[in-house]
Order: sequence, then C-alpha cells, then structure tokens
Amino acid sequence: MSLAHLRARLAALHVSISEHRLALKELERDRKAVERELQAFTYPVLTIPPEITSEIFLHCLPEDNEPPSRNDVPIVLLAVCTAWRSVAISVPELWESLCLDVGRIPHSISTNTFNAIPDIWFGRAYSRPLTLSLRGGGWYRRDYFDLLRCYAPRLRSLSLHLDMPDFQGLKDIGPFPLLQALTIGLPFNEGQTVENLESDIFEDAPVLRQLSLVEGTVLSFIPLPLERLTVLYADLSSTDECLAALKSSPLLTDCTFRFGNEVYHGPEVSHSRLQSLTLFRGKENFYATGDIFNHITLPSLHTLKISGVDDLNEDGALEAFISRSSPPLRKFHFNDYYTSGSRREFHPESLGCMSTLTHIEFKDLHIDFEDDFLDLLANEADSFLPGLQNIVFLDTAYPGSGYSNLAKTLDSRWMTDSPGVAALRSLQVIWPVDLQPYFSTTVLPFAELFTKLVAKGACIHIGPVGRNYLLKLLT
Repeated sequence: MSLAHLRARLAALHVSISEHRLALKELERDRKAVERELQAFTYPVLTIPPEITSEIFLHCLPEDNEPPSRNDVPIVLLAVCTAWRSVAISVPELWESLCLDVGRIPHSISTNTFNAIPDIWFGRAYSRPLTLSLRGGGWYRRDYFDLLRCYAPRLRSLSLHLDMPDFQGLKDIGPFPLLQALTIGLPFNEGQTVENLESDIFEDAPVLRQLSLVEGTVLSFIPLPLERLTVLYADLSSTDECLAALKSSPLLTDCTFRFGNEVYHGPEVSHSRLQSLTLFRGKENFYATGDIFNHITLPSLHTLKISGVDDLNEDGALEAFISRSSPPLRKFHFNDYYTSGSRREFHPESLGCMSTLTHIEFKDLHIDFEDDFLDLLANEADSFLPGLQNIVFLDTAYPGSGYSNLAKTLDSRWMTDSPGVAALRSLQVIWPVDLQPYFSTTVLPFAELFTKLVAKGACIHIGPVGRNYLLKLLT
C-alpha cells in the first residue's frame, strides 16, 4: 500500500474515532438522564408508611426457633435497600428473639465476635423483654454463661438445649424477674453421673408459668419451681414421672405429656385446676399405655387430646376416669387408631360417656371407627353425644366408607327437633392432599343436601386446608 493510501486510511480512522467519541458522549448523557429519572422515581412499596412496613416485616418473622440466617427475616431485610434497612433496624420487635447454636459456630470465630452478636442484636431491641435460645456447648461455654448473666433480668422466654456438663456449670445466672416461659432440653444417657445441679437456678423467677421439658429431660434431675406453673409440656419416659409432675404442680391449667408404656403403681392423683390435657406417645416409644386414666381424677377438665395411646379404654379405664372426674368436658381430639396384636381397640361407643362434648376432632382413624361413630350419631341422638355441635375429620378424604353415611348423619342431626339434643353447626372434612378430580364422584351425589344445609347457616368445609370445594357449588 502506498504512502498516500496509508495517510488517507489513518485520516479516515481519526474521523471515525471522533464520531464514535461523540456518540459515546451522547450515550453517557442519555444514561445520566435516565439515572436521574430513576433516582427521582418513587417505588410504590416505598410510599407505604413506615409503621405499615414494620407490621409487614413482623409477619415475615420465621416461626421456627432456629439460628439467624442471611436468607431469613430480619437479616435479609438489611440488604434490600437503605429505606428498608432503616425501618428494620428501628423495629425493636424484630430483634427481641435470638437463637444461638453454639456447637455450630466455627473455631475461626473469636470470642469477641461471638460476644458481639447478642449485644448488637439485642441492642436493636432497646428495652423490650427478650427471648433467648441456646444450643450446644463446648469451648464457648464460659461466654454463654456470661451471656445468660448479662441478659437474665430482661429475659421473658429462655430455651436451654445443653448437655449435662454444661448444665451442671450453670451457677449464679439469675435473677429472672421477667421470665415467663422456660424450655429445657437435657438429654440423659444411662450411666451418666448427675451432681452439683444448682437448686436455685430458676428459683428467683417469680412470674415463671410455662415449662417445656424436651429431648428426654429427666424431671427429677432439675430442681424447678413446679408449684408456680400453669402450663407444662413434658417429654417424659413413664407414667410415674407424669403423675409426679401433676402432683407437684397444683396451679396447672394446661398440660401435655409424651410418655411410654410403663404401668403406674402409685396412689391416685387428683388435680382440681387442670382444664386441658394432651397425651402423646413418646418419640422413642413404640407403645404408650392408657393406664394413666386409672390413676387420675380431673374434675375441671374441658379439653382432652389423645394421640398414639394404646389400650385407651382397656377394662373401661377411660369411661371410669370420666365417670370419676365428672368434668365439664367440651372438646375431644383423637389421633391414631391401632388394631394390631394384643392392643385393645378403642370403640366409638366409649365416647358415649362424654355427654357434655360440643366439639370432636378425629385424625388417622380406621374406616370402621368412623362409620360406627356416624351411625351412632345418626341413630342414637338422644343418648349419644347429645350436645355435639362441631365435627372435624383431619387428613381424610372419605369419612368412614364415604359421604353417604356422612350425609345421612348430617340430615338427622342438623335438622333435629328432639328436646335436649343440640343441632350440629359445623362439619370439616380436611383432605390430606388436593383431591378435586374425585370431588364429582364422591361429594356431588350429595351436593343437594350439603348446599341446603349451608344455605340454612351450616358451616361445612370439604377439601384441603384453605380450599373449600363445597363453596363452588354455591357460586
């Protein structure tokens, strides 16, 4: 290429570069103009008053008691935008609860950093009462003892999931002037020695009313002010421990026991204040006996919930308990139906002794039980649960053998004019999954009766949680 051509080519490139530079400057001016418009734009979500935004944030708090995560509220709110960060930091309710799993904190985290976490977190809660959950132990043990001492005067709720050596090291951490709820998870292994448990750890907790013992905690190992409690949840190993807890807690109104199959041989326990009793089979137990009903008298009981308890009415224990207690029982929840081996089946006729019931709830029952229950309800209205007004079938698609028996029962008890017999007001059949494709074959044949009752004011739900397919027939 000649010299003249090269010079011409270079001149053309200079011109092209100048043109592109001008175009680039124009694009930069346009970009800045758009950025100014964006900065001036007010997003609708940011026009919500801060107090409304605060309330929305509170509804986003996780329900489980887990260590804070960068993906959960409130931490995730801090990274969205400056406005949300300011609102989140200014809402003390977002920071009044903290769970620390000490055993999962890496050794690379210094003790100073560990100590700073609750100080920063609870510092944003200002003067509000606090909820603290501690799990694990190990090399941070001394630091979380100091943490307990520091925040004990402000704690409203405390959960301790520790091993025995850690728990034995708890000393002089009170008083707890605001503590209302206490959870203790203290696993005990056979052969483990137990000594030096401080008798006054929670003695200076004047408003403590709720206690939960989980993870196999042995009640007798921990001196606790049971005489003050009104609510007790206890995962215990035997009927003996359950009844000992009842006897030591005269103010209890609400009690939940998870227990096993040991038969009680002590004296009968009578409790005049208990209004709600829930019995579960223990997590580590394959079998839980209903023998407990042979040894308790509860004249104030109005709610009884039973799940996974076998031999429930062996030798008439449940009926004898109801007869002996003569309680104003209003609600009965029954979950799990066993028919295997030597277990004594629980028949719906046994419910006849609960003549004051107004609400009954079943879950995971045998088809024959449900059919027999509905037959009794329809055919013996004058004598079988005459006050019943609300029925719930949980996690079932077909109550009994289907909806024909259910429709028959509804027709007889909803339209009853028998003196002394209450009319049914509410029926819920809560499906375990969405079974809409089967709705037309299972429910529609009885749609006329169901819709007639709904039109007259009956409350009927048929479908999964949050979705009532019966309502679609009325729209």
